[in-house]
Amino acid sequence: MRAISPASLSRIAVILLLATLWACAPRPVERPVMDADEVALMADSAEIMLETGDPAAAADLFTEIARAVDEEERPEWLFRAADAWLQAGETDRARTLVRSLSAAELSREDRFRAAVLLSRADVMDNRPREALARLDVRDEGVPSVVMPDLLRVRAQARFQMDDIVHGVADYQRLADRLSGEERMAVLQTLWDRLMGLPTLPDREAVAGRPLVAGWINLARAGQESWQRPDRFDDAVAEWESLHRGHPARELMDRLLAEHRERFRYPDQVALLLPLSGRFAGPAVAVRDGFLAAHFNQPGERRPNVRVYDTAGDPEQVMTVYQQAIDEGAGMVVGPLTRPELARLARSERQVPVLGLNYLLENEDSVDGLFQFGLDPESEARQVAERVIREGHSNAIALVPESEWGYRMLDAFREALEAQGGVLLDYETYHSGQRDFSGRITRVLGLDRSAARHRSLASAVGESLEFEPRRRQDIDAIFLASQDGQASLIRPQLRFHRAIGVPVFASSHVYRPGQASDSDLDGIRFPDMPWSIAREGEARQARLRVETIWPEAFEQHGRLYALGFDAYRLVPVLNNFEHPLQPPLAAMTGVLSLSGDNRIQRQLSWAQFSRGQPIPLEPIEELREIEEPVPVHVGGQ
Repeated sequence: MRAISPASLSRIAVILLLATLWACAPRPVERPVMDADEVALMADSAEIMLETGDPAAAADLFTEIARAVDEEERPEWLFRAADAWLQAGETDRARTLVRSLSAAELSREDRFRAAVLLSRADVMDNRPREALARLDVRDEGVPSVVMPDLLRVRAQARFQMDDIVHGVADYQRLADRLSGEERMAVLQTLWDRLMGLPTLPDREAVAGRPLVAGWINLARAGQESWQRPDRFDDAVAEWESLHRGHPARELMDRLLAEHRERFRYPDQVALLLPLSGRFAGPAVAVRDGFLAAHFNQPGERRPNVRVYDTAGDPEQVMTVYQQAIDEGAGMVVGPLTRPELARLARSERQVPVLGLNYLLENEDSVDGLFQFGLDPESEARQVAERVIREGHSNAIALVPESEWGYRMLDAFREALEAQGGVLLDYETYHSGQRDFSGRITRVLGLDRSAARHRSLASAVGESLEFEPRRRQDIDAIFLASQDGQASLIRPQLRFHRAIGVPVFASSHVYRPGQASDSDLDGIRFPDMPWSIAREGEARQARLRVETIWPEAFEQHGRLYALGFDAYRLVPVLNNFEHPLQPPLAAMTGVLSLSGDNRIQRQLSWAQFSRGQPIPLEPIEELREIEEPVPVHVGGQ
């Protein structure tokens, strides 16, 4: 970013004043035309604003230029204004500017530019199908000057739609049109996108595509290195012997250096857990997962680990924390309970802390304190996203009448409505309840159907043949359930005519290792790879833990994965200025870091079939295109 001199600041202020006066002044019949020097001055000021992080102001200046130049120059400045609005995250403003242009009056090249800008807006709004519909053209027919931007947007849209094979191909086509640092940046972006995927295409999907297969195989080695860092150098050497001449080889030196830095541990790590008291069971599971990851790597890579008991006491946690620092901890992992974490957050910290829970949303984030846990509300939000992504918009919910149930309901509703969906209705049920008929008939609208029948029969004075009908506007059902109640509710939903309506739940519907339960068939739910992966390191680690600690595994299985990933996160959080960029596929999900230092988990999906969870393949965007496509790019 270049520095701005006082003279430049003064010039920008003058330009902004002139632009404001120009915008507010009455328009003459014949629009005045700026001379070249005035246009250059305003354009230069707009570029400075882009460089210094004010794209909205730059968009306004570009728009003012467009109003004051000749008609044939107007598209160029409106395109630049739309691009600035996209950089500002204002997709609707960008669309308005592009659509103000008449497609019939645009050159072929400009029609493509318009389509690419609109597609960028679609990708930013998570509408990849619309983006691809605009860009559904053969590469040979695209003007060469537009092709790089088109390939970039198309690749992004394909990744959003989980069409990884064609997304990789488009990124590689883009890289092949570039050179130097621009080419390396695209290759790095492709690598980052692959490393952030919850699942990679299987060998069958890339059969006959050696270039794509090379990228996928390298990404698989990279993802597996998250669990076994010591194996990455050997995996890369083996990959190079199988993929000679592959373009990803250009990244090798950078990837190996990055890997060594990413997985360098501090000399000593402290683990703070409530190993005595009522949270001892969960704490032991976290500890065992943490130590399993520790002993899963070569001795020369291991830090010294010291485990401290906080007893679940928010006051005692400060004493234990200070003891860990005094004894040489370079990083602290824990505490586990929210009150302990809140107490630690209010104090001054001398080394980075990875808390194993989350502060309440109304509590301020704190520098040097990372938050990582198994947040149920995050799962409810991911369920809402999946509901919309599968093309549904009207949902109902069944949740337990508890604090947990209402938290899940609120998170689901907020996420659903934020994406244009509607929560039509909800009903609560009591823990321990076995007959849910009354609650289900009410939320499905069957009680209203019966009431209408009784009213009509009373009006005509005779009995009528009647079959109650549920309300027909329900697209999906969100079922929040713990303690095995889903296996009771699901059959009753079917009995009460909810057949054909997809049922979504959180991971709490499934306990790894539980016996088959066909009553759950059809329920879709998000979960961590540790729980549902059918192959790979996550499954192998889960099976080892299940064999060694079968009783504890059934009760606290996912907490082993939390401890395992917490250990792996230590060097990543400790060594990188921007950790978890790109996101990393781990035991508990694909991990990324928000601006308030909360680690987010993107989960995989499964569906019960014959009583067991079967991992779901990535879905294709199912929604219909909601907007017309005003710019046809395949014309003349």
